[in-house]
Amino acid sequence: MARVDSFHFDISGRINVSSGGAAAEIPISYVGEVQAPDRSRGKLTLSVMVFALEIDIVAVGGVTYTTNPQSGEWEVSVIGMPGIPNPAGFIRGGATLLTRATYVGREERGGEPVHHLAGIVSLDALADVEGEAAADIWIGTEDLLVREVAVEAPVDLEALGLAVGGAGLTGSGVAALSIRLSGYGEPVSIEAPVVP
Repeated sequence: MARVDSFHFDISGRINVSSGGAAAEIPISYVGEVQAPDRSRGKLTLSVMVFALEIDIVAVGGVTYTTNPQSGEWEVSVIGMPGIPNPAGFIRGGATLLTRATYVGREERGGEPVHHLAGIVSLDALADVEGEAAADIWIGTEDLLVREVAVEAPVDLEALGLAVGGAGLTGSGVAALSIRLSGYGEPVSIEAPVVP
């Protein structure tokens, strides 16, 4: 993965939360692309109660830019990636993605042969959070590049945007996510947006 110049990502799943004695399930989608060594761009979509929250996110170096959900204008984020996986972490190198891995077997996924492994993922390899979680990972048999990671991990609801807190959902929840990677080596150019 450290030799990869670019790829596309599609993160989808749900966040299960309990707030004020009530349980809620929030569908989540984050789709975009990564440019080595440390640039990513995507659109985060959360369906909270009766409205959808959409935030454009660009990360360049150590700076994360997000669109304000109310005004639509770009801002420099004070919290980095807003509580979700930053796919650029897959090409950082240095950290093992999966530990205590068990080889499940060879499978076909998305029309191509892959190796399926199960183990423990270090959450700081996926997002700016600490801890570990159980995960499954599928790796292409020919190029040994990651195709998908499935993980359940804790998530900070306040970090996902003001609209989530405005809907009365605060504290933390559990995110069940599928992180699919594709389009390795396709041309991608990501620049920092202009902040007013």
